Amino acid sequence: MNDDLDAAKIEAKRQEMERTLRRGLSKLDKILPRVLRQSGLERRLREHALFSLWPSVAGEVLAKRSRPLYVDLQSNIVITVSDSAVAQEITLARMQFLQKLAPLSRAAGVEIRGLRVDLKHYHHKDEPQPEEEHVTLPDPDEEELRTIQLGPEQALMLQQLTQDLTEQGKESDPRQEKINKRVLMTYELQLRLGIWRKSRGFPVCQACGFAVSRLHSREQLKVCFNCYVQSPEK
Repeated sequence: MNDDLDAAKIEAKRQEMERTLRRGLSKLDKILPRVLRQSGLERRLREHALFSLWPSVAGEVLAKRSRPLYVDLQSNIVITVSDSAVAQEITLARMQFLQKLAPLSRAAGVEIRGLRVDLKHYHHKDEPQPEEEHVTLPDPDEEELRTIQLGPEQALMLQQLTQDLTEQGKESDPRQEKINKRVLMTYELQLRLGIWRKSRGFPVCQACGFAVSRLHSREQLKVCFNCYVQSPEK
């Protein structure tokens, strides 16, 4: 009798553990995509904060004929250019640009190992056809962005970068500290821009969560241009 009772208790305990495990896995299935998307959004925002500082790296004249496009899978920053002459100029000065980018990418937390140029996408002639949903509103200026309040999610991401830069500040020189402040300010503006775009109905990338003017088809997803060109198939 006691043996039967013990066996029943063990079986009941096993079943309860299985139910608990299933509930935990069910919650994980719901949370994990959000966590991964959050991570992708934070990376995309940091990349764009870095990209917006390209004029300080290339100079105003060259920056008008080129712009950062994305960071590829080998951690190369890809610079799209208006013509072959600009491509040659940037290629010849690659090492100087990488030296200038190094403290900026370090502050942004974006690994940059190399630089390559792109002649295909500057004029958007060969981009994939966007989905029907798109928005053509111009982005607001910096003054308007500063009036936008950060939400809890954006405040947390800003706090994370602030903490990262605080840790870097313990080891960096005064020049790096100035760069850190500049990157932090630029990143905060990117956070505010994301809120502004979402409030005006800009479509959101299904891969990284970044709000953009239009999306592109990749497999079963509608994604931003950066996620599209970063696909291994591309």
